[in-house]
Amino acid sequence: MFKKFLLMLEESSQQSQHLLSIVNSFANYIKSKYDIISFDLSCDNRLENVICLESIEIPRKYRGRGVGTKVMNELTDFADKYGLLIYLSLADKNKETGTTSKERLRRFYSRFGFVSNRNRNKKYNLSLYASMYRNPVL
Repeated sequence: MFKKFLLMLEESSQQSQHLLSIVNSFANYIKSKYDIISFDLSCDNRLENVICLESIEIPRKYRGRGVGTKVMNELTDFADKYGLLIYLSLADKNKETGTTSKERLRRFYSRFGFVSNRNRNKKYNLSLYASMYRNPVL
């Protein structure tokens, strides 16, 4: 019984490493394709098929030209292809990174199927800092 448990644990670890490799490759592809400052994704090791959008920063010269929308469309397509839930924390206002307000960010991410992680939509298994999440469309 214990050997079976260890085998399952090892398989799970291998799957996590494989997912992390795919996620990192995708993030690097997006950074390169759109020449963006940051696009950081991480895997939530506590949960299967869950990734976190850690950061996205579009260079000032590309802002307002639809680059963020293109990136988010590619991210959601990627997540749907692999059956991944995405969660994120809304950033505070910051002129350097282009963040205007949390409400404006909430509206932006809502366009891609993200919902606020509160009230009846609350997913208690996500990070305490998860402001919004999006289930995969299968």
